[in-house]
Amino acid sequence: MANEAVIVKGSYATCLAAASVTAAALSGVSDSVTTAILGEANYPLLDFKITNSSGTPVVGKNIDIYRRPSDGTNQSPAPVAANFLTNYVGSITIDDAQATTYYYFYGAANLDPADTFYLVNNNDNALTLALAVRGRTYGPAA
Repeated sequence: MANEAVIVKGSYATCLAAASVTAAALSGVSDSVTTAILGEANYPLLDFKITNSSGTPVVGKNIDIYRRPSDGTNQSPAPVAANFLTNYVGSITIDDAQATTYYYFYGAANLDPADTFYLVNNNDNALTLALAVRGRTYGPAA
């Protein structure tokens, strides 16, 4: 069929290494999209994979993703958990699984490949969280 498109996806790459994030707290800053997925840095969409490798989550609680915008040369102020959480990207509702668990958030806009990301653990327990990212775009069918 003429003019059809297919989804082109990259591979997940870690942009925020696993670290303990206490309840109601903000993670450390991720690598930039460019650093994490160099060959896909200009894809228009980002897909995130959050891994919980330790800690018992409470079912129905959320992990939020926040963006620290950049224009490639300057960045906006870094988020602060207590009072400065701007540029919300999305939330993942978590289960009470205790083994390594993966959660996915698809289709965040890739506004600038120098952007970095943070996680907020809206849970009652500390969790060991990691964040991976991949680029996604559309290409012509073969």
